Amino acid sequence: MSSVALIDAHVHIHNCFKLRQLLDSARENFCRAQPLHPENCLGVLIITDIGPRSWFQELSQNLFTCDASTSCRVGEQWLITRTQESYSLMAQHCQGQKMILLLGRQIVTQEGVEILALITENDFPDHLPLEITVQSILSAQALPVLPWGVGKWIGPRGSYIQRFLDTHYASHIFLGDNSGRPSFWPRPSHFKQAELKGVRILPGTDPLPLENEYRRPGSFGFKLLCSLDQNSPGEDLKRLLLNPSTVIQPYGDLENPLRFLRNQWMLRFK
Repeated sequence: MSSVALIDAHVHIHNCFKLRQLLDSARENFCRAQPLHPENCLGVLIITDIGPRSWFQELSQNLFTCDASTSCRVGEQWLITRTQESYSLMAQHCQGQKMILLLGRQIVTQEGVEILALITENDFPDHLPLEITVQSILSAQALPVLPWGVGKWIGPRGSYIQRFLDTHYASHIFLGDNSGRPSFWPRPSHFKQAELKGVRILPGTDPLPLENEYRRPGSFGFKLLCSLDQNSPGEDLKRLLLNPSTVIQPYGDLENPLRFLRNQWMLRFK
């Protein structure tokens, strides 16, 4: 397959989004991130489901009406195909570009800390201690990621994460940046603390539950020089990310300050 993978490690499919529009926007964003040779890049969206509802599994069940069905269409331009993994799908545009959809989960711990479990179909309960949640994610052979969020790494929670990064668990996790961080916002000190310990950062868009946010997926993430196996892309990506010699190259821009303020206002008063 492709020699460059562009990965958005934190995507939500909110109820106000339409799948076709999201795929179209992600395709445009991935092509914009690799303008010279877009035909040589493979886009990857890691969809982190929130709560008991699994958007990814509902999609798989609704699109494939019987066990024998291996592909289906979304609109006129997208063909969705099964892989050999239960937590990945292949989306192909009519012009040839391919995109991998991977399943993940977002969990809230007892301490009020958000954590992602990437590339897994397992369920993880909310409101357990962070250490136990990380152990559960690792036992499921998924990737645990502590994602930055507006206002979520300050105060007691921010101090707790700093202390957590000084424990032995730090060598088993990733941190996550996201494009919702406005350009005027200083880079979180947790990132430098983590990097000094060899903890790596996986960027993603983390779109908000606002109608226009379907345009965001694919616009912020990281590049890997690799060719993912189209039959088992999830396992391939996990193997690469767990290899300390794999180079993670971030791409994309932080949020425009005016749009950041507008989005925060809309979230509070919609």
